[in-house]
Amino acid sequence: MLIKGTIRGCLESFFVINLYGPKLASNKRQLWANILSLMSSNEGIWIIMGDFNAVRFAHERFNSVFNPSEAADFNRFIHEAGLFDLNMGGRRFTFLSSNGDSLSKLDRILLCKNYINRWPSSSIQALPRIWSDHCPVALKSIGSDFGPRPFKCFNSWLGIDGFDIVVNDAACLPTGNGNSDTKFLTKLKNIKSAIKQWNSSRLHSNSIKMASLRSDIDSLELIAESRPLSALEKETRLLWKKEIFELDVLANNDLKQKARVKWTLEGTPKRTLTKHTLDKQPKPKISKFSSRPSPPPPIHRLRHLPPSLHQMAEEAVLGFLEHNEQIGDSGEFALEKGISHEEIVNVIKSLNGFRFVDAQDIKKERWQLTAEGKTYAATGSPEFQLFMAIPPEGISRVELQKKLGDSVFKIGCQQAIKNKWVEMGKSQVSRKVAHVDDNVKALLIKINDGEALNQEDIDALKRRKLISPQIWKGYSVKKGPNYAPKRRKPATDLTRENLQSGEWKELQFKEYNFLAKGFPVEGGCLHPLLKVRRQMQMIFLQMGFEEMPTNNYVESSFWNFDALFQPQQHPARDSHDTFFLREPSTTKILPEDYVERVKRIHESGGHGSRGYGYDWKREEANKNLLRTHTTAVSSRMLYALAKKPFEAKRYYSIDRVFRNEAVDRTHLAEFHQIEGLICDRGLSLGDLQGVLHDFFSRLGMSNLRFKPAYNPYTEPSMEIFGYHEGLKKWVEVGNSGMFRPEMLLPMGLPEDVTVIAWGLSLERPTMILYGIDNIRDLFGHKVDLGLIKSNPICRIGL
Repeated sequence: MLIKGTIRGCLESFFVINLYGPKLASNKRQLWANILSLMSSNEGIWIIMGDFNAVRFAHERFNSVFNPSEAADFNRFIHEAGLFDLNMGGRRFTFLSSNGDSLSKLDRILLCKNYINRWPSSSIQALPRIWSDHCPVALKSIGSDFGPRPFKCFNSWLGIDGFDIVVNDAACLPTGNGNSDTKFLTKLKNIKSAIKQWNSSRLHSNSIKMASLRSDIDSLELIAESRPLSALEKETRLLWKKEIFELDVLANNDLKQKARVKWTLEGTPKRTLTKHTLDKQPKPKISKFSSRPSPPPPIHRLRHLPPSLHQMAEEAVLGFLEHNEQIGDSGEFALEKGISHEEIVNVIKSLNGFRFVDAQDIKKERWQLTAEGKTYAATGSPEFQLFMAIPPEGISRVELQKKLGDSVFKIGCQQAIKNKWVEMGKSQVSRKVAHVDDNVKALLIKINDGEALNQEDIDALKRRKLISPQIWKGYSVKKGPNYAPKRRKPATDLTRENLQSGEWKELQFKEYNFLAKGFPVEGGCLHPLLKVRRQMQMIFLQMGFEEMPTNNYVESSFWNFDALFQPQQHPARDSHDTFFLREPSTTKILPEDYVERVKRIHESGGHGSRGYGYDWKREEANKNLLRTHTTAVSSRMLYALAKKPFEAKRYYSIDRVFRNEAVDRTHLAEFHQIEGLICDRGLSLGDLQGVLHDFFSRLGMSNLRFKPAYNPYTEPSMEIFGYHEGLKKWVEVGNSGMFRPEMLLPMGLPEDVTVIAWGLSLERPTMILYGIDNIRDLFGHKVDLGLIKSNPICRIGL
């Protein structure tokens, strides 16, 4: 279908072809030629889309046959037509076969050069597959806009530690495919997003810190109402006040610059009167990152910013060590300099990393008050509050509880009775002693002041959860091998400003780390089972086998058991071994004439067989279940083959089966079965052994042994053993046999036709190849994704 028209704002004609590619290669070549003829006779913008029924490369097919000749024709057509095939996002493949095994990229949108030039940022996306077995493919085209809205970056942020790292990291993020303009726009978006996220996180962290500091100051002020503060508490309070002031300064700087930005951009009612004055004033120092960014401010301008807390702490540490041997305790040093210990610790770690200093850990264990302990230290213990609330003449329980509150009343009663301070009557509470001391409050104040207590008092407070242990960590610091009174931050780039100002002569450049790792490569990884499955498929295809459709996990008992001449009393048909369906519990569609022949062969035999001699029940055959083996698919395929003039066939399947088994290191309730069968005239047991030698030799197992076995639907039957060179022992690798006449003849196959078959699990050879000893590590919900990413790329072979 060809649609011709125009698009608003575009003078050129538009041609859109929506096609469905034919299956025959000759018809495809004719279609390509017709499209080339149309394009040569009509100038304009061309879009060709649809199901081309062809792929360009081998990796665009999975589990389906790649035709190099058709691919060459398709690529030649795209080249001669001057079309562009953009990378498709969303999915690798657009078509999924009905059995869920085969995947191909059949659908695509091809664009001409004029379209790409007009909309260079176009993209193609495969959408979720909902209405059919093909994915919808969407073309998104946005006109290039080289003037995105700029975003603000305050000068006040430039002095905050870590801001430059955030911007540099965002600028180094990958920008994807596309032209340079698109990549540049993506880079700016990354920087904007990183700055917004950083600023939001910073504001949130400062808000939490501010609230915590105010809460701590309030606690100290409550204590000050009951007793004088110690020297340490006073210093701590001043330090907290200083930190609050510094946080307020940062917040005010942001507010001031926001106001200046708004005034500059939007103006005031008197803007027209003041414009000439504004033009003469220095403009606010606002860095704007946009598609036309102004160059960053020179380094000599940044040096005029006020020093940050980090810089102050670093200068204090290095300056102290210039005239002293060491800093014995970072905590005491922080108090002496009036800088938070956290900032001092961060500086010491940084300096230690660059060997400016050598730091040794200091750990001190001390007790601190819990929130409940702080309350009691300020207001008194519950038992003391309860005692003081009782007048000499006594008080009723209800009135006392109302006076103290439920929590204080409950705890106070328990502790006061334990201390024998009060007498609790049924309705009245009275004092037993005239005077008491609040020892709990006194102990809590001692701990808050840093005084030592005996172990008995410590244990008593611990049991009441009024104190908790605190490990204080600090450092002792001395000069390191790279010590210098002032650290010069090494430059990472030589800029134009460095050259113009001559500062490059004094700069110390950061050394290249040639051992640093690059960005990790992110991409999909094939599961070991999928690798081995694909290799198994290739072996079957090389041997001339055709894949059977195995998309039905639910099967009837008839095709799973009865058609295979498996009696209805067989233990495998019990619910302990098979998953039966509750809804729908039975099937209603079975070939009646074939069902009758199967019933007869089970009950009374035929074709030289005596049968099983029991009453065959139709309701048992109608039960639905999760198939226990893919031989159920083989029985369906052989029955379909018998309804046509006979033709020799080779079939294979690899798919999931389900058995009600206990899960352990070697068994799962859900696993994969590999099955192969050959149907032809005059096949013998020798043919079966020859095919098995050929099949397993391609797996790297040339040394085979066979052991007689029993299967209800094969006679004779053999277990297959292969010698594992790595394990140095014989390993059972599969089961095999020749389908019984009682199974084949009721289907309608000729009497001289025999079927040889064999089967094995997919998990066992995979476990052997990848050295996995627990099947749950290979398949199921407990699989480690690290195994999928790190497993070696290997081919079958031992």
